[in-house]
Amino acid sequence: MKHILSLLLVTVVLSSLVGCSSTGGKNEISSLATEPAVTSLMESAGVTANQAIGGLGAILSLAKSKVTPEDFDKLAAGIPSADKYMSALGDMGINSGDIKTALDLQAAYNKLGMNDDVQQKFTSSAVNYVRSAGGEDAASVLSGLGL
Repeated sequence: MKHILSLLLVTVVLSSLVGCSSTGGKNEISSLATEPAVTSLMESAGVTANQAIGGLGAILSLAKSKVTPEDFDKLAAGIPSADKYMSALGDMGINSGDIKTALDLQAAYNKLGMNDDVQQKFTSSAVNYVRSAGGEDAASVLSGLGL
């Protein structure tokens, strides 16, 4: 009986710890939902806030895996909270470190519920947003990736 109560206590404590960590992630996602990049992408690409956050995080993750740190800094300078977008992917069940190719980006988009048409529109809208917010240097980083 004592052993069962101990196991029950451990289970309750672990469950509450897991709940705390996931709540932090959800709060971070909801705080990103009002960022100018997200609202712009929602409007121009017709996506949800989660799709905009995850899609932008996926694009940034691809760029981080492919370009020099200096070029990534150029890109990130036009997107405040760039690291938060990439870390939000984990809360969406996507490992940002796994996005290394265009196919990986497409798989992330699929997991976010974007069909092929939405993926193309979103990517184009993201490049346009980066161009307007970060300038041609930032947009050229994405263009160099074939986006």
